[in-house]
Amino acid sequence: MSQVQRALPPPTSFSEAVTWVPANKRKAKNVSLVFARNKDTFSEEVKETIQKVLAPSKLNVGIRNIKKLAKGEVAIECDSAKDTEKILKEINSNTGLNNVLDAKKPTKKLHRIVMYDIEYTIPKEEVLETITSQNEELKSQDIKILFKLRSKQAGKCHWIVETQQKTFHALLRKKIIFFECQRLSLREFLRPTRCYKGNKFEHISPNCPNAESCPQCGEEGHKTADCAQAAKCINCSEANGKFNLDYDTNHTASGPCCSSLKHEIEKLISRTNYGR
Repeated sequence: MSQVQRALPPPTSFSEAVTWVPANKRKAKNVSLVFARNKDTFSEEVKETIQKVLAPSKLNVGIRNIKKLAKGEVAIECDSAKDTEKILKEINSNTGLNNVLDAKKPTKKLHRIVMYDIEYTIPKEEVLETITSQNEELKSQDIKILFKLRSKQAGKCHWIVETQQKTFHALLRKKIIFFECQRLSLREFLRPTRCYKGNKFEHISPNCPNAESCPQCGEEGHKTADCAQAAKCINCSEANGKFNLDYDTNHTASGPCCSSLKHEIEKLISRTNYGR
């Protein structure tokens, strides 16, 4: 399978999709994820159960926010890591909770950065060797070349790399990277995994279990070019039905202001350790 994926959306699309805080200003959140053991349970029910049984005053903890997620999940953000540990222990040991809920810390992801407009024909091994030899903050053991994306410039591509926390912050402070006689632009890469066959998140087209749908209206049996219907986002429509939400649906599945897209980007941010 080709390493090349669809081109990045314009940066303004992501800016519209999420409330931005510069990566070097983001603070690590103290979050625990709470799951319903019954897969048919709505996030709202999980939240209500937590609020009914959990007594923050008795645990001496500060809770900043309890947020509903998809698939019967709830995120509890605490004031400190110590408070998060107390919440995890209470939910997993409380007989009124642990028979219906399970709580754990989210697995933190490594940081990803996009390097723009590198010659398409340069292999990734050479890309790694070049950037580590010309940029002293980069060590080969701290960076991994992942895949490339098409560029709008002919003969160019964007490489996505995965880095350790310290390297990530150093690169974003610098904002550029030297590559032979070029200075390449850098940006944090926050792109949810998505399928362009069924227009859903968390999988790609070759692994899609769904029928092909139109990204304009969400219905099956035709392409976008042949669609005469009003825009209706398949993801926001399904989220509203399954999780009793109130997302606006009057946009395409790829619309930059899509609440489902914003939710997926926020999940990526919350699952990345910014170490601050």
